[in-house]
Amino acid sequence: MIYKTVSSKTIIAKMFRDLKPHNQDWVADAMEWIGEALEYIGFHAGFEKKSTRLQVNSFRAALPQDLYELSSVAQGGRPLVYTSSSRNFEPASLTIERMRHPERTYSLNPNYIIAGFEAGELTLNYLAFPLDEEGFPMIPDNIYYKQALQWYIIRQMLMGGYHHPAFNYQFADQKWGHYCVAAQNDAAFPSVDKAQSFMNGWLRLAPNVQLQDEFYNGTK
Repeated sequence: MIYKTVSSKTIIAKMFRDLKPHNQDWVADAMEWIGEALEYIGFHAGFEKKSTRLQVNSFRAALPQDLYELSSVAQGGRPLVYTSSSRNFEPASLTIERMRHPERTYSLNPNYIIAGFEAGELTLNYLAFPLDEEGFPMIPDNIYYKQALQWYIIRQMLMGGYHHPAFNYQFADQKWGHYCVAAQNDAAFPSVDKAQSFMNGWLRLAPNVQLQDEFYNGTK
């Protein structure tokens, strides 16, 4: 489990202390590399849960720039149903209630969400890349994450021509791979409460068929 986050500035400061590079040209690139590494690690830890309202015009609205993963979409407090086409769906795939409300559908195009209604307001609940007050990415306050990010940055620096007297690109790539998996495993390990909730969901005799209407509460 991940409980806290810290600014990625801590990683950059540590690299200045450990590597003592001769210039700061790599710092701007490190912001992009940290984002890449977090996506490679892949587990949804350290991301910020956000909710925002979007205005729909001509059946579409632009997705937020900090979007990592979409959790749910709603209109007027009612969840929308995902379909491959918001304006052309197969009734057999929806309940009778939802067949009466075709506006309660949405689909996704690159950079846009396509709604089943021409104009109005949507509420998006999603996971976002958190940033500190200076715009630096926030990262999980976890030793495996920190080591993974540090080795990924070193790996990219070596790829770009940086020279280190003690190790090469192959060594850094191996270390990055090791700590990437370690970070995934440590973040995925549940707390006692989360393990109990997971067990209850799997062992209940009657499955919860209303998860979408409840915005998937209790599933993560």
